[in-house]
Amino acid sequence: MEAINQTRAPAEMASSPTELSRPFYFIVVVWGERFRNFLLELCLPTLLSARNIPALNTRPRSKFLVCTRPEDWAAMQAAPIFQLLQRYVDPVYLEIPACPAGVLACLHMGIGHRRACELAYAAKAYAFVLTPDVMFSDGTVKRLQELARQGVELALAPALRFAEEPLFAQLQQQGISCGRQSRGEPMGIGNRDLVRAALASMHTETRTYEWDAPCFSHAPSAVWWRVPGEDGIVLHSLSWAPLLLDFAAVAGHDISTFDDWTLDGDYVFRNLGQSKHIHLVSDSDEIFMASWAPASDRPRDLCPQWLLRNPLLGNLVRRQRFNAAFYSGSHDPLKQAIFFKAVRWHVQPLNANWTATEKHALRTLLSCVAPPSTAVKSTEPAGRGNRFQSQSRPVDPHWLQIRVCSLRAANVLLRPATRCLLVLRWLYRNRKAASRHIEELVHGDAMAWRRTAWRIRQGMHYLLGRRFNEPEPGI
Repeated sequence: MEAINQTRAPAEMASSPTELSRPFYFIVVVWGERFRNFLLELCLPTLLSARNIPALNTRPRSKFLVCTRPEDWAAMQAAPIFQLLQRYVDPVYLEIPACPAGVLACLHMGIGHRRACELAYAAKAYAFVLTPDVMFSDGTVKRLQELARQGVELALAPALRFAEEPLFAQLQQQGISCGRQSRGEPMGIGNRDLVRAALASMHTETRTYEWDAPCFSHAPSAVWWRVPGEDGIVLHSLSWAPLLLDFAAVAGHDISTFDDWTLDGDYVFRNLGQSKHIHLVSDSDEIFMASWAPASDRPRDLCPQWLLRNPLLGNLVRRQRFNAAFYSGSHDPLKQAIFFKAVRWHVQPLNANWTATEKHALRTLLSCVAPPSTAVKSTEPAGRGNRFQSQSRPVDPHWLQIRVCSLRAANVLLRPATRCLLVLRWLYRNRKAASRHIEELVHGDAMAWRRTAWRIRQGMHYLLGRRFNEPEPGI
């Protein structure tokens, strides 16, 4: 088994050394004025910078698949930036139904992703899946084209959330105007400029992923450390965006993920998880993407947690929480394997300070979780082997098994009690709203009864550690 980030010569070389014999299929699912404007005013302008889509050289011509509603498609076609896009790729309209009331938007997006990915698979194209609320550094597409030429079958980049308002304000301070739709102009943002703005604009959710934070998340999908004396972080992530999927390497297209999950689920693992030619974007100087959400969207409580204030007890609690999240069943073996790859997001050049932080981070992580190949109960398919390369000294698998077993046993005992305490804390903090809710129940409010039943189902799923995708009634 070849190590991640190794590449090979492609089986078939194009007639020109710089031309790809198969197209790129850019895929986006979008509807509604807000996200349509994000696509037109921010996402597309960054994708149309000099070293992005204009740098493409494919035969046949690449396509931009837009899964949207008729009214949104009409508005896009009238936008100058969309007309500029047509100079370089062929826009393709894929109509999707309106999102039904009560259906989560992220699940409804699966309709578009399913259709677009099926088209990309049929064409054996290179797929680049993006969201409308994301900006890319200049040179992203050029680099992905280089990776495709080298034979990379899957390229992944870490994907975390930043807060919309401070991110836009940071970019404005750098002289980067957020909104060029009317003029139809490209917007080139350098890697380090985008990193600088993003690191100063972390969403509260992302801030709770900091390992040493006094408000560490109960269910982190990433962990990160600040590098002393530097403007940057070392990141280990369970959340990755597929920026390059070579559908020519997919033997049989498995779209079952979209039946009840999103693209963020195990779609990539089911289709390219066995590939020997995976590239992880581990340095922000190579590619950087910034996706955002309003600061008020599912904010996290940043108040210090009393359990984390004690140095000894706090470290134990952090390890227990991350161990529980890592083995929760939400992360497929590919995500678990590549999690151990350190990612550097930095504004200044790298130096020796980074190596020390990376070694400390890896030692910390290996004290509470194990790569799939050395885990006590591996969920990897037979024959996959160890796919991560340690950046520290070799780990004794016996001691690693003992640590992981101990933490998993502790989770079995502590997780239900911890979640019950969290539910009680939530009820206490929302006691005024709960009191009003009880009054509505007493007066026979039908919607109040429906919401109560929904809240009970939600709470039971949480206590049992199961996913709950049912939308709240009346929202």
